[in-house]
Amino acid sequence: KLLLIKQRTDMSSDASQLVASTAINMFFLSTAAFVYTLKTVRKSEKVHVTTSTYRIGSRGVKCLQPALPYLGAFIKCCEDPCHPSINPSGYIALCVAENKLIQERLALRLMPETCSGEIFSDSVAYCYSNMLGLPGPREAVARFLTRKFLLPVSTLSLSTDLREEIAGTGPRQKVNPQHVALIGGSASVLSNIFFALCEVGDAVLIPVPYYNAFENDMKIVAGCVPFPVYMDDPTKGPSYDDLDFAFASAAKRGFRVKVLLLTNPNNPLGIIYPRKVMSECVKWARSKGLHTICDELYALSTHSKKHSFESVLKILDNNLGDDVHMIWALSKDFGASGFRTAFLCTQNAGLMKALENLNIFSCVSHPIQLITSDILSDDNFVDSFLEDSRMLVVNSKKICERKLDEMIIPYVRAEAGIFIYADFSALFPQPATFLDEARFSEILQNVAHLVITPGSSQRDLRPGMFRICFTWVSQEVLEIAMERLSYVVSKLRKLGRFDWDDITEGYFNEVTKCGIRKTGNHFNLLDI
Repeated sequence: KLLLIKQRTDMSSDASQLVASTAINMFFLSTAAFVYTLKTVRKSEKVHVTTSTYRIGSRGVKCLQPALPYLGAFIKCCEDPCHPSINPSGYIALCVAENKLIQERLALRLMPETCSGEIFSDSVAYCYSNMLGLPGPREAVARFLTRKFLLPVSTLSLSTDLREEIAGTGPRQKVNPQHVALIGGSASVLSNIFFALCEVGDAVLIPVPYYNAFENDMKIVAGCVPFPVYMDDPTKGPSYDDLDFAFASAAKRGFRVKVLLLTNPNNPLGIIYPRKVMSECVKWARSKGLHTICDELYALSTHSKKHSFESVLKILDNNLGDDVHMIWALSKDFGASGFRTAFLCTQNAGLMKALENLNIFSCVSHPIQLITSDILSDDNFVDSFLEDSRMLVVNSKKICERKLDEMIIPYVRAEAGIFIYADFSALFPQPATFLDEARFSEILQNVAHLVITPGSSQRDLRPGMFRICFTWVSQEVLEIAMERLSYVVSKLRKLGRFDWDDITEGYFNEVTKCGIRKTGNHFNLLDI
């Protein structure tokens, strides 16, 4: 891919060729190192680790637990990845919420010498500064948040100058750069916030199902406790009654609730909480004296141009007070999780003061800050990039929806994000259990060479729910993955909903042939 990018940018100078060659070599070296590290982690998972196993303390032992329970299965996808022609029976990861489809577009924007030259010729790239971020990048992020999160959607078709004129100059019409901090990844943002706002043992309410790594973010350093908010219908968001019940349940178990954590758009559901739900959640949290953290990482990955998403910045008219905190990052909407660049928008002066010290452990490097500033300040690029991304995401989503509809597998109609949440419980022996869910995962991983995220890892109480991430692989590989999934579903339906103990791998012996090209066409179930 890097060779392709090099050709497209027509970099003909010797220096440019050296840069490209070095980048390619570094890519392969870093990939090898990454897989080796993951192998080491997987081996360590098989051993019961104590303080005597390694020369580390009890806190270090706690950090040995992988942030995601399906990490071992993902390693196989890195070691033996599917390729439509070279390795068609390889493993396919549909468990990683990362948009690889748009990465080449971003790389093309960043590779010209004019971009890197300007960044590394600025002396500020090499020096210490405020740990909350350089002044220029903080201003660029504040302007970006104003333009994409605060201003009404109805103004987005207008020119930048006219939008800024409509926004006015009052303190509520623009995000203040002093309210913005640049932090090394959204996990670090959450860890820092929990550390600064809470005490060890404080509880954090999270609507279920939720992104599993949130637990790691709040537990490892801050020592907070995740506490689920269960709902009759998770797609509608938490109600006052849901929140009251969770709050009372936490108190009954001896926990002091300090924070309500909301993800909008939601991961893993892919739904967008209506304005009323968000405003009611903030109102409820304030009635209990709690902080509200709004994770808006998928805000710019909506599937329709005419969407209903509204940032908490806009809902509260940029009046967050000292108890509402918004997070966004480059990781999802810009497909740049490797940049480790996230943004906190908060009007809590004490929190920002604490982060000036805390963020020394997780600040964003100055060259990346300057790159971020350059990207987010380029309105034309941002708008065209996000539109390209939207179309690619929607096309991949349609592949998943089409095959799930053919399988008659119900799923949540995603409005945003890069995943679909599907219900496979009808295939299981009844009543369905989490043992059945684990068995289904095992069949997919070991036989179909397919990894998707089980709902149990997202604390869902309903066995059989799975999150399917559809942008980590190409659309051609995604087609193969969905054909394999369809094959497994079809074979299980033939068995009926009986005990699966007697199922052998041989029963699915044709599964890795599904979707492989033959004379220009895909095999499908009828061919098999």
